[in-house]
Amino acid sequence: MGVGVPLLLGLVHVALVARLYHVGSFDDDASYILAAKALLAGHGLTGHLPSGEVVLGLYPPGFSALLAPLVWLWPHTFVPLRLLSVLAYAGIFPLT
Repeated sequence: MGVGVPLLLGLVHVALVARLYHVGSFDDDASYILAAKALLAGHGLTGHLPSGEVVLGLYPPGFSALLAPLVWLWPHTFVPLRLLSVLAYAGIFPLT
Protein backbone atom coordinates (compact mmCIF):
# COMPACT_ATOMS: atom_id res chain seq x y z
CA MET A 1 0.00 0.00 0.00
CA GLY A 2 2.91 2.33 0.62
CA VAL A 3 2.66 5.82 2.02
CA GLY A 4 0.37 7.37 -0.59
CA VAL A 5 -3.05 6.06 0.46
CA PRO A 6 -2.66 6.57 4.23
CA LEU A 7 -1.19 10.03 3.63
CA LEU A 8 -4.07 10.96 1.34
CA LEU A 9 -6.61 9.70 3.88
CA GLY A 10 -4.85 11.65 6.63
CA LEU A 11 -4.92 14.86 4.61
CA VAL A 12 -8.60 14.34 3.77
CA HIS A 13 -9.22 13.95 7.50
CA VAL A 14 -7.39 17.23 8.19
CA ALA A 15 -9.42 19.01 5.49
CA LEU A 16 -12.69 17.72 6.94
CA VAL A 17 -11.97 18.64 10.55
CA ALA A 18 -10.11 21.92 9.86
CA ARG A 19 -13.33 23.95 9.83
CA LEU A 20 -14.17 22.69 13.32
CA TYR A 21 -11.08 24.26 14.91
CA HIS A 22 -10.37 27.95 15.38
CA VAL A 23 -6.85 27.40 16.66
CA GLY A 24 -4.64 24.70 15.24
CA SER A 25 -5.88 21.65 13.35
CA PHE A 26 -6.30 19.28 16.28
CA ASP A 27 -7.15 19.68 19.97
CA ASP A 28 -3.52 19.36 21.06
CA ASP A 29 -2.46 22.05 18.59
CA ALA A 30 -4.73 24.57 20.22
CA SER A 31 -3.33 23.80 23.67
CA TYR A 32 0.26 24.18 22.52
CA ILE A 33 -0.41 27.37 20.53
CA LEU A 34 -2.40 29.04 23.31
CA ALA A 35 0.29 28.05 25.82
CA ALA A 36 2.90 29.64 23.51
CA LYS A 37 0.81 32.85 23.44
CA ALA A 38 0.62 32.82 27.24
CA LEU A 39 4.38 32.28 27.54
CA LEU A 40 5.01 35.21 25.18
CA ALA A 41 2.71 37.40 27.24
CA GLY A 42 4.63 36.44 30.38
CA HIS A 43 1.65 34.68 31.94
CA GLY A 44 3.14 31.22 32.21
CA LEU A 45 1.04 28.09 31.88
CA THR A 46 -1.66 29.07 34.35
CA GLY A 47 -2.21 32.66 33.29
CA HIS A 48 -4.99 34.39 31.41
CA LEU A 49 -4.89 35.24 27.73
CA PRO A 50 -5.97 38.69 26.54
CA SER A 51 -9.35 37.14 25.64
CA GLY A 52 -9.83 36.22 29.29
CA GLU A 53 -9.38 32.49 28.72
CA VAL A 54 -7.26 30.57 31.19
CA VAL A 55 -4.34 28.58 29.83
CA LEU A 56 -3.97 25.35 31.72
CA GLY A 57 -0.59 23.71 31.85
CA LEU A 58 -1.86 20.35 30.61
CA TYR A 59 1.23 19.74 28.54
CA PRO A 60 4.92 20.26 29.25
CA PRO A 61 6.03 23.73 28.10
CA GLY A 62 8.84 22.59 25.79
CA PHE A 63 6.93 22.43 22.51
CA SER A 64 5.03 25.62 23.34
CA ALA A 65 8.36 27.35 23.94
CA LEU A 66 9.52 26.19 20.49
CA LEU A 67 6.32 27.58 18.96
CA ALA A 68 6.65 30.93 20.76
CA PRO A 69 8.90 32.55 18.09
CA LEU A 70 6.40 31.57 15.40
CA VAL A 71 3.54 32.97 17.43
CA TRP A 72 5.60 36.15 17.84
CA LEU A 73 6.12 36.36 14.05
CA TRP A 74 2.41 35.91 13.32
CA PRO A 75 0.57 37.26 16.38
CA HIS A 76 -2.79 37.82 14.67
CA THR A 77 -3.21 34.69 12.59
CA PHE A 78 -3.10 30.97 13.21
CA VAL A 79 -2.77 30.02 9.52
CA PRO A 80 1.05 29.51 9.49
CA LEU A 81 0.83 27.42 12.64
CA ARG A 82 -2.00 25.36 11.20
CA LEU A 83 0.06 24.77 8.06
CA LEU A 84 3.04 23.73 10.19
CA SER A 85 0.79 21.27 12.00
CA VAL A 86 -0.44 19.78 8.72
CA LEU A 87 3.14 19.46 7.43
CA ALA A 88 4.25 17.74 10.64
CA TYR A 89 1.22 15.42 10.49
CA ALA A 90 1.93 14.55 6.86
CA GLY A 91 5.60 14.00 7.70
CA ILE A 92 4.72 11.27 10.15
CA PHE A 93 3.33 8.98 7.46
CA PRO A 94 6.63 8.30 5.65
CA LEU A 95 8.33 7.79 9.01
CA THR A 96 5.86 5.14 10.08
